[in-house]
Amino acid sequence: RWHRGDDAQAAKDFEEVIRLTGDSKEEKLLVFRYRCRSALGVIAKRSNDLPLAIERFNAAIADVEAQAQIPVTEAAQDYLNLSHLLMDQKRHKEAIKPLKRWLAMCEERKVPAAEHVAPLSLLADAYHVLGDKDTSAMYGERMYAVSYPDSHAFMKTLAATK
Repeated sequence: RWHRGDDAQAAKDFEEVIRLTGDSKEEKLLVFRYRCRSALGVIAKRSNDLPLAIERFNAAIADVEAQAQIPVTEAAQDYLNLSHLLMDQKRHKEAIKPLKRWLAMCEERKVPAAEHVAPLSLLADAYHVLGDKDTSAMYGERMYAVSYPDSHAFMKTLAATK
């Protein structure tokens, strides 16, 4: 139903799945429940109910952080959606917490370095908007180092020789 554009009915279906899976620890159900929560966030965002979208993305992210079976790379879109929703509402300070959690999850679960670029970039942006130029620069440099490791190493060597 969701793919046919019936968001209202799809939301009811997703909520029913979440209710039926309850607190099950079975891996397939955990992943399925997470995906339903994520879809509910997308539905709320599409209907422009931003407080509900934020609540639902937070619930989906909580599932990811509690369950190692759910890949961080799959949850990246939820972290991205949540961060953008908060930042679009000029709530940059609130966006920092999920961005730091996302980055920590990438590091803890040994996600490839390229996957660190988005949270690092958004953290640099958030701190820049908040006026913390040093922290913004630190995250920007880390992002650059991950994005262009050879160039970053060269620039560090070059700076050290001056």
